[in-house]
Amino acid sequence: MLPSIMKLLYALGIGGFIACPIHASLSSVGIRNGNFVDEEGRFRIFHGFNDVSSAKGVQPSKNGENFTPKLSRNSSVISEWAEGLGVNCMRTPMMWAGANPDGADTYDDIYIGNIEAIVNKLAEHGIYSFLDMHQDVISSLTGSYDGIPLYLAEQTKVIKEYPWPLKLPLHGWGEGYLALQTGAIFQDIYDNTHGALTQWANFWKRIATTFKGNNNVIGYELINEPWPGNVIRHPSLMLPGNAGRKSLMPSYDFVAEAIREVDEDHLIFYEPVTWGMIFNGEVSGSGFDRVPGGDQWKDKSVLSYHYYCWFQRGGDDPLTPVERTECDRAFAPQVFKEIEKDKAKLGGAAFMTEFGGNSPNATEPDSGGVEEIDFLLDTADEYFSSWAFWDVAAFYNADTHESKKENLAVFARIYTSAIAGVPTKMKTVRKENTFELEYDIDNEGVKSRLTEIIVPKLAMEKGEYDVKVEGGAEVECGLGDHVVCIENDEDANSVVVNISPKK
Repeated sequence: MLPSIMKLLYALGIGGFIACPIHASLSSVGIRNGNFVDEEGRFRIFHGFNDVSSAKGVQPSKNGENFTPKLSRNSSVISEWAEGLGVNCMRTPMMWAGANPDGADTYDDIYIGNIEAIVNKLAEHGIYSFLDMHQDVISSLTGSYDGIPLYLAEQTKVIKEYPWPLKLPLHGWGEGYLALQTGAIFQDIYDNTHGALTQWANFWKRIATTFKGNNNVIGYELINEPWPGNVIRHPSLMLPGNAGRKSLMPSYDFVAEAIREVDEDHLIFYEPVTWGMIFNGEVSGSGFDRVPGGDQWKDKSVLSYHYYCWFQRGGDDPLTPVERTECDRAFAPQVFKEIEKDKAKLGGAAFMTEFGGNSPNATEPDSGGVEEIDFLLDTADEYFSSWAFWDVAAFYNADTHESKKENLAVFARIYTSAIAGVPTKMKTVRKENTFELEYDIDNEGVKSRLTEIIVPKLAMEKGEYDVKVEGGAEVECGLGDHVVCIENDEDANSVVVNISPKK
C-alpha cells in the first residue's frame, strides 16, 4: 500500500484527483467448478466494458496522467454504467509504463494510487475491476504507445529498426507486429534479456502488494494480446500452440510466481495469442497444458480471450448471408466451444475480456453492428459467459463525457449477476426486453438463498415490468431499483424466473 505520507496527501486531496482512500468493499470473487463465485458460493456473471483506450499513453507522463482512464473518474458516468446499463465489472488499465516509468524497481506511487482510487470509486456503485496491463505493438519505438516502459524497450538492439522489413505507411496498426524490432522486444522479455522478464514480474508483484486484500479487484490480467516473439528469427512461433508453449507459459509461470509471493487470493488472467482460441489442437490451440504456476492454482486462474469476427463489417447495413454463415453460424460457436474445452482441460474460469470494436446503434435494429452484438451476447448467455466490450470511450463525447444512449442501449440487457444455485438456462431477448432464468438449487455449495437479477434502467425506460417466479419469490433487498432479488423457497429443488414488460 501507499506510504503513510502518501495516504495523508490523498486524504487531503493533494496527491491525486480522488480524495478519500476509504472505500466500499465488494464480496471477494473466486472460482469453483470452472465458474466465478462470491463469498457465499453464488454463481457470478460479469457484464462490463473496457475503459482502456484513453490510457494508451506515451512517456514522459506527469503522475501517469497519460496512462489513466478518463471516463472511470466521472461519478455520473459510473452511475449510468451501473444503473442505466447494469454494468458490474470494468477492465481497468494498469499500465506498466505508467507505474514503472523511470527504471528498474522505481515506481510512481501517485499513478498507482490514482488507479486504486478509480477501482474503489467504481466499487461504490457495485462495479468490480480487473486490472489490465495493456499493450498493442509494445512501444512508441515501434509506432504505437508505451505498453512497456520506454527505458526497457530501448535496451533491445536490432540490426534494422522499425518498421523493417516493412515500409511506411503501414496498411493498419496491427501490421507493426511484423516488424523485426517489435518481435525482438517481445523476445527479450520472454528470454529475460537485460532482466526484462524480471522487471515484468516485479511490476506485477508491486501491483499485487498494493491490491492484496482489496476485494473490489477480481484479479490481474498479465498482458493484453501477447505477440509470440521474434517471428522473423523463429517463424514457427506463428503457430499458436508453439507460441503458448515456448514463449507465453514459461513467462506467465515466472510472473505468476512473483505475484503469489505476496497475493495468493486474487485471480490471474492469462491470454493466448489472439488466434490461439479458435481451435484446441496441440499446435493450433493455445499451447497451454495447465494454468500459470501449475495445477494448484486452477481455482485462481482465468483464461482471457478476445472475439472479433474478421469477416464482418458490423456497420449500418444488414449482415449479408455470407457474413451470417461465416460468423454467426461458424466462427462464434466454434470459439465458445473451444474455450469450454480449454476450461475443462486447464481448469479455472474463462472471461471474454474484449469483443466488438464497433458502434452498434439501437435505433437501427437491423444493422450489421446491432445484429452482430446481439448474436454474440445471446451466445454468451447460452454459455453463462462473462464479457467486457471494447471500448466504452466510443460511446461518449471525449470532452463533455456526454453519452450516446443510442449506442449504449444495445448493451442494456437483463441478466443475473449472482445466482443462488447452478444455472441451467439464461436467455435474454434484448429487443423485446424479456428474460428467462432457470437454475438448480445447490444447498451444499451455496450459503445464500438470494439471486440478484439486473434490470438496466435503459432497458426498461418506463420502469414497469412483470416478474414471475416458480420455486421462489421476489423480495426486497435494498440493492437499488435496477436489481430484482429472488429468494429460493426452502423446499424447492429448482427455480424458474421470467421477466417481461407490463402489458
